[in-house]
Amino acid sequence: MYCLRDIVKSGTTEYMPPRNRSVALKQCKQAMGIAVQKSKFEGLLWQEVLKLVTGFDVTKCPGCKNGIMLPAGALQPERAPPI
Repeated sequence: MYCLRDIVKSGTTEYMPPRNRSVALKQCKQAMGIAVQKSKFEGLLWQEVLKLVTGFDVTKCPGCKNGIMLPAGALQPERAPPI
């Protein structure tokens, strides 16, 4: 197990194995009594995140500035041409 105090002092997690880095950090934080912070964007749609981050509302009509834009459909991924 790695100590979070050492990580904070050095400012790096390079010596932690990449496979278990998030698990080790979570265990260290629990052992030290540090609360795990939840993401403020968790559970939000991409439109809501964009509005929070940039202040630009993609759901407003750019023409009249009052209307609401609705999705017309989803873009389907294109297939590569056959070889």
